[in-house]
Amino acid sequence: MNIKFLEIIKQIITEQGDAILGDPKRLKAMLRDLAKDEPPALRRAFGCCIETGAYAVLKNARDAAVRASRKETIAQRLHDDQGLDIPVCAEALNILEAALYGAANPPLQPPALPNTKRDGPALGGSSAPSSTASRGGASISGAFNAVLKGKISRKTLIFGAVAGIGALIGELISEVFRLNAGTPASSFQLVLNVGIWAAFIGLGITVALNIAQGMQLKRIPPGGVLIKTALIGIAIGIAGGAAAQLIFGATADISTIVEIISRIICWGILGWGLGFGASFYVPNYPVKRAMLAGLAGGVVGGSFFRATFFIPEPFGRVIGITILGCFIGLFISFIEEALREAWLTVIWGPKESATITLGAKPVVFGSSREASVFLPSRPGSAPVPPVRAIVAIENGQVIFDDKQTGRRSVLQNGGEFALDRLRVVVHTKS
Repeated sequence: MNIKFLEIIKQIITEQGDAILGDPKRLKAMLRDLAKDEPPALRRAFGCCIETGAYAVLKNARDAAVRASRKETIAQRLHDDQGLDIPVCAEALNILEAALYGAANPPLQPPALPNTKRDGPALGGSSAPSSTASRGGASISGAFNAVLKGKISRKTLIFGAVAGIGALIGELISEVFRLNAGTPASSFQLVLNVGIWAAFIGLGITVALNIAQGMQLKRIPPGGVLIKTALIGIAIGIAGGAAAQLIFGATADISTIVEIISRIICWGILGWGLGFGASFYVPNYPVKRAMLAGLAGGVVGGSFFRATFFIPEPFGRVIGITILGCFIGLFISFIEEALREAWLTVIWGPKESATITLGAKPVVFGSSREASVFLPSRPGSAPVPPVRAIVAIENGQVIFDDKQTGRRSVLQNGGEFALDRLRVVVHTKS
């Protein structure tokens, strides 16, 4: 039970009398001020309990067994009528009963939480615990159905635009070195030139996507991560570009159709490698899935790149590379979002939010530059610790571990919590 919330209710009753519990409008106004730091889901559930007359129902039931039965009825009704999570309603009703009678006896129990350091409330959404860790993910067909329905997020569009800009910058840098000018002296020189040229493209896309991911979560990517991903981008570019040129050189003279297919496959190879790099800086992005996304983006982008051959050089190549980068970024972000089973929406303000996927790696909130979501210290407030809270999947459940209070809670679909001015909502597909 949330003891602090209970103490707030007792304080209100002491000052106003328990009749305040029969006045939802006044009580909710007081809770907005006194309980503003408490879990929003619990505040909402408590307010709904008061609005449905739970105060009078429990006040008129002197027998504990009768109260227990009535609490179950109220919790189920709120779940059916308003979609509230039964465990959250259970805690709200337990708090109301404890405020009236000194204890919740017997308490209406939320689902058990295994391996917790201390009991905490279950927050939000569906009454069934999430089983995100045990599922294999959404289907590929579901992902492409989302494309057909136009369900492409703002984040995906940003990733596409940023990757296109990164590819363009890489192409412009390569123009400075004139890697595409003139006729190479040998086949080896051609392979080397293409490898170095692709390295600039890979570097631009990788660094751009890394920065975009950091900007989404209000943090500057750590220098070590930037360097690591930059090196990955360069290595993938060199290897992918050189391999692609070797494949193209061996197949280009067979026929025009083979030449076109060969070029598209070669760009798919580059995208495949860049997807591998994305798995290092996009949280909880499985390597195989990231590589598949990069491959798809490279093939689609490569098809458009091939179509720009009708545009005079160097403009055709510049336009084609930009389009290629856009599609690689689009597919990497889109597949990551479409096939995830659980994720968080981090809300900074009315029109400012971002999502972060849940998976094998815990999501860390704190002031450390290594944190998944950076929480800056504010003037006049206590410094934010390096690790303020962690959200992780344990035993198939999404767990919120508040390091400041030591409380661990089950987060279910639609549940939310607040950290300073930050609001976080959990989503699960199960």
